[in-house]
Amino acid sequence: MRAEGTETPAASLQDVLRALAQERRTRGVSRTTVAARMATSERAVARLETGAIDPHLSTVARFAEAIGKRVEWRLVDRDDGIEQADR
Repeated sequence: MRAEGTETPAASLQDVLRALAQERRTRGVSRTTVAARMATSERAVARLETGAIDPHLSTVARFAEAIGKRVEWRLVDRDDGIEQADR
């Protein structure tokens, strides 16, 4: 995810959701406004921000769009040294 031209590493989906919630607050956008832009309920936005649900990637993208951002998805190698066996 990028914020103001700087890369913010996101180790997990929860990190992305926390970053989106913080960005919403920073921009002064209410949950009610986000909910209206996403065509969902304010309660659903609250549950999304707190990690009470396991959202679809499209839901996370809609949340980002509702606050004027976008999420960039990347596929990276694992850090634990485990590699896929040859087939």
